Amino acid sequence: LEADDWIGSDVPVEEIAARAVALVSISRPVRLPMTLRWGALELDVRRRIAHWYGRPLKLTSTQFRIMEVLVLAAGGVVSVADLSRRVWGQHSFAESERVSKHITRIRKKLESSEQTGDFVLSVRGEGYRLVDEPFDRTIDLNGLG
Repeated sequence: LEADDWIGSDVPVEEIAARAVALVSISRPVRLPMTLRWGALELDVRRRIAHWYGRPLKLTSTQFRIMEVLVLAAGGVVSVADLSRRVWGQHSFAESERVSKHITRIRKKLESSEQTGDFVLSVRGEGYRLVDEPFDRTIDLNGLG
């Protein structure tokens, strides 16, 4: 880490978790998979492959990154500004319409695979989070979680 990578006490837990996962994924040998799970959703971070109820889920790279950020938030609300920054970079503009369109497309893909109910929830005035129920919450970082 460089000097500007200092993490102050005001940094959200989700940001610390995202940085830790990024560092771990950089330091791991290529042949080891890294999988994130939240209920029926499974994300293979290394290969950028998503599964929904065990079936392949075709996500664009942006949609995959959005879902990755939401899973890493562990059910917590992620603001539009945080999503924008984590998906498009440090100096991106928090365009709520841009994020909203991607979330809408993700929801359509999830619904088209016979799942009922919302999986990605909107939290009015705050951002987005993943549903807690009726999905079992599991985050598995290569068997370490």
